[in-house]
Amino acid sequence: MRVSYQEIKSIVALVSTLLINGLYGWYVFWRYQQEAPGVAELFRFWAVAMLIFMGVALVAQILITVVFRAAYRRITGETEPSFADELDRTIGLRATRNAYYAFALGLVVALLTQVLSLPPVALFATMFLAGIASEVAQALTQLYYYRRGV
Repeated sequence: MRVSYQEIKSIVALVSTLLINGLYGWYVFWRYQQEAPGVAELFRFWAVAMLIFMGVALVAQILITVVFRAAYRRITGETEPSFADELDRTIGLRATRNAYYAFALGLVVALLTQVLSLPPVALFATMFLAGIASEVAQALTQLYYYRRGV
């Protein structure tokens, strides 16, 4: 069974998401343990960590996309599709919907951490994990629908 370009792209997105987020998450939590910010510095620490993460993740995703396209072209001799048909748009919309649902659920859980009087670090960690969950949900949804069909 031949794997389509879209399926390979979804797998690469899933692996890169887990790798980038896992490595950065490990680094931030290691730094959190080393610095042990007090209550006054806690919000600044997490704000800086998340802002840096946005830049790091953006640059990493761009580099991974460029390398993926070049590798795909070199290995298969094919170019990536230059258009998206109705199936691609439908799958993209469903994947985006599921990503929003995953993030919304994560946001509710993050807010519940504060209702339950958990430390503020639980709020930020849950929000970080909600972002990861939304990206994973999007990649898995795309992979599922390209494999199974709509």
